[in-house]
Amino acid sequence: MTKKRAAIHFEMKKVYQQIDDERPNLCSSCGSREFEHSHIIPKSRDRNMISVKENIILQCRDCHKAWEDGRIWLLGNGEEIMEWLRKVNLEYFHIKLYQMQDRAIEMDCFEELPAWAKNLE
Repeated sequence: MTKKRAAIHFEMKKVYQQIDDERPNLCSSCGSREFEHSHIIPKSRDRNMISVKENIILQCRDCHKAWEDGRIWLLGNGEEIMEWLRKVNLEYFHIKLYQMQDRAIEMDCFEELPAWAKNLE
């Protein structure tokens, strides 16, 4: 591991511990006791957001997969996540918005989406 990678890893572990100390140790989307630290804006997309606490949420594997797959409307805090994302990174917000709407069309359930998921422009 390079020195730079080791420093990033150390910083992330420190932030993860702060999050664990400050927040309920539950999935923020469904309340499951099994959770992992998930980045809203992926590490690969914006290196500056790697250790920003607001960019890191606690999610169980199922909810994390729903976020990654674009099934955001199924998350208990999907609207809240998308509102935060809109304020922080408008480009990625639109990517996730269109991914979510496309997924709903693929699943033949677009009409069932809550109003916030249909038009967040």
